[in-house]
Amino acid sequence: MEEKEVIKGLRDHNPAALREILKLYKDQVLLTIAGRYHNFTKAEIEDIITDTFKDVWLTKPEFKSLINVRRYLYRTALNKSNTLVRHQQFLARRDKELAYMYDNQQETLDVKRRREYAINYVISHFPKLPARSRQVLNLMIEEKLSDEEIADRLKISINSVHQARKRGIQKLKEMLGNSMPDDPNALTYLLIFLIQLNSTGLKSDMYPLLF
Repeated sequence: MEEKEVIKGLRDHNPAALREILKLYKDQVLLTIAGRYHNFTKAEIEDIITDTFKDVWLTKPEFKSLINVRRYLYRTALNKSNTLVRHQQFLARRDKELAYMYDNQQETLDVKRRREYAINYVISHFPKLPARSRQVLNLMIEEKLSDEEIADRLKISINSVHQARKRGIQKLKEMLGNSMPDDPNALTYLLIFLIQLNSTGLKSDMYPLLF
């Protein structure tokens, strides 16, 4: 396709135009992301590339030339990559903090009871969640699947797993509010459990005797 045809095709939502920019720029953008972010998995890079080109298709920004298209693709892919890096850094810090808390805590039977009660209390609200969020959280807890395994099981992208989990956590927080005010220790465990749900992979000792 000629440049003018591609630009007009993007404006008119012509699938042929999207195929053309995929052919022109997909490999270039992929190599750039893979070269800059060595810790990303192949699946994470593919999700970033897919979401980047999807943005072009869904938002239909006004392009005047293919140079504008290329700049948009690179900028969008880098922004999505930086967002993923920040998310990974947050999860790493949170996991470290939680590991320290649990490694240094001498649990009494009463503390264990409160913790289990808090976790069960959260799980009891799962049926009220959106279907996809409920599926993702249940697979995390009941089958202890990783994000990659959940994505494969549900035939969705890893980014979709992250978004479903995020929506589920937000909904749980809305439903739970200031739960169990008469038992501040149990509330603390409830909040810790919500935080841990939002990270990749639950520790097995977070949910003893639950299932």
